[in-house]
Amino acid sequence: RMRVRDDRQTFLGTWIRRLLDGEKLLVFGDGRQLRDFNYVDDAVRALMLCALARESTGKVYNLGSREVLGLEELARKLVAAHGSGCYELVEFPDERKRIDIGNYYGSCARIEHEIGWQARVSLDEGLRRTLAYFGSVGGGVWTTTDGGEHWSTITDGQLNTASVGAVAVAPSDPAPGAPHRTGGL
Repeated sequence: RMRVRDDRQTFLGTWIRRLLDGEKLLVFGDGRQLRDFNYVDDAVRALMLCALARESTGKVYNLGSREVLGLEELARKLVAAHGSGCYELVEFPDERKRIDIGNYYGSCARIEHEIGWQARVSLDEGLRRTLAYFGSVGGGVWTTTDGGEHWSTITDGQLNTASVGAVAVAPSDPAPGAPHRTGGL
């Protein structure tokens, strides 16, 4: 699952959360930094194909997309996929400017040629699916209580909490003996 609570590992997750929360997307710099993206289904399919392909043994493959675009264009596409929202180009904060990677995109030519993998989900479709998923979990929020990531949602009045890498803890502890569901991912 994409991290959406902060931009420690991805800016796109933060943009999705901000957009769904009705907040403005902040695009650092001039918005011309180039990136490419793969939808998770395509990434999983690439892993499966490599696991099954004898010719992939001992080799390293990059995934990427033939659709390379600037961050401002990505912000436009994300707003369009959501049907509302806005973005703003802002100066890099000092702590971010030091770690800006500039342009970063991969070539998937080797895996296409040797294994036959190609991305099937376009960027526009992937953005729509991702927004639909995170929009469907409604009141879900990311919380950190013991160093792990926890995703909590309220469904039919029941708190559902999933945990990654830690024991699941509800945002507020239920009363002793109170029924609640907790499941690990």
